[in-house]
Amino acid sequence: MNPIELLNSSYTKNYTGPILIIDPSIVTENINRFKQAMHNVEINYAVKANPDKLVLRAVKRADQSFEVASAQEILFLKSIHTDFSHVLYSNSTRTDQGIDVAVTNGITTFVVDGRSAVDKLVQRLAGKITPCLYVRLIIPNGHSKFPLTGKFGIETDGAKQLIDYTKQIHNIDICGVSFHVGSQCLNPKSWKVGIEHALVMFDYMRQSQITPKLLNIGGGFPVEYTTPVCSIEEIGSVVNKTIEKVSPDIRIVAEPGRYLAGNAGHLLCQVIKRDVRKGKPWIYLDVGVFHGLAEGAVDGFEYKYITRHNDNNCVETAIVGPTCDSADIVTLSQMLPADVQEGDFVVVKNVGTYTTTYGTEFNGFPSPTVTRFTP
Repeated sequence: MNPIELLNSSYTKNYTGPILIIDPSIVTENINRFKQAMHNVEINYAVKANPDKLVLRAVKRADQSFEVASAQEILFLKSIHTDFSHVLYSNSTRTDQGIDVAVTNGITTFVVDGRSAVDKLVQRLAGKITPCLYVRLIIPNGHSKFPLTGKFGIETDGAKQLIDYTKQIHNIDICGVSFHVGSQCLNPKSWKVGIEHALVMFDYMRQSQITPKLLNIGGGFPVEYTTPVCSIEEIGSVVNKTIEKVSPDIRIVAEPGRYLAGNAGHLLCQVIKRDVRKGKPWIYLDVGVFHGLAEGAVDGFEYKYITRHNDNNCVETAIVGPTCDSADIVTLSQMLPADVQEGDFVVVKNVGTYTTTYGTEFNGFPSPTVTRFTP
């Protein structure tokens, strides 16, 4: 799916608004590449990355499972007739509805990172199932674009106390350990550090007469946007060597989201206005912060913009959205061809994830529609 070809395709001829164009075959290719790089690691696709059926069905066809964070994500999976026996509920902040929908559909494995999460689950599931609980550790996220240690996880000492608490108060054994290196991680050794933290916890569990059953190495596997990233093979080499220390009877899973679907989708949008403010070109797109490009503004994400114009004649440009809100600024510093004008089409490359999921219809402007790529 070549972005340049999209600029000259039927998608532009029939254009009525921003379109996220998905190629499911790329999702399949990424699954295969991931499995070749880490053949002992099961895939549980992070549904939050992109819950569109084009993506979910590609994961299902590859005989892989999923990770969910809410009742609605469970219902997305139910709509494609998912087998829930291996689905993970990896959000430690759960509503009562989320727990009820999960257990009704056969999910039994839940993450915890504190006593309140354990207590709520045990109370809600009383008389229904005995859940398999795994504890999320806090590990260093210094090599990731978006660290995730502030809101989730528990330090090693606290995790040990949580294991004891769950066993002593609720008579339930913690079944495993998870960690997350942070989104868009750029150092393969981060997974080594996480696995080594998990091994410490496994030793503690065995000392407490608990048999570890699950190691979840999370997500964070990167996609290339404007700068090179480490390959899945480089990450796999580190992971494979480190998990040699993990007992063979422990199930090892990962939660890739961006890696599986990020480069499977390109966003086609249009310039609706060009202005010059304090000597700098300002390009107004028909999609902005509130409609799918939130990572650019909130997280300083550097998207790759493709136009029909000569990339050798680029100038610093502001990229903004269509709304009347002054926060609708994707970036104030993007190199774009100097001759981009109103009416031009633009392809934002490799945004198959965290685009429609962040999209709203604020100010009456539509979130991108999703369509399958047709060569």
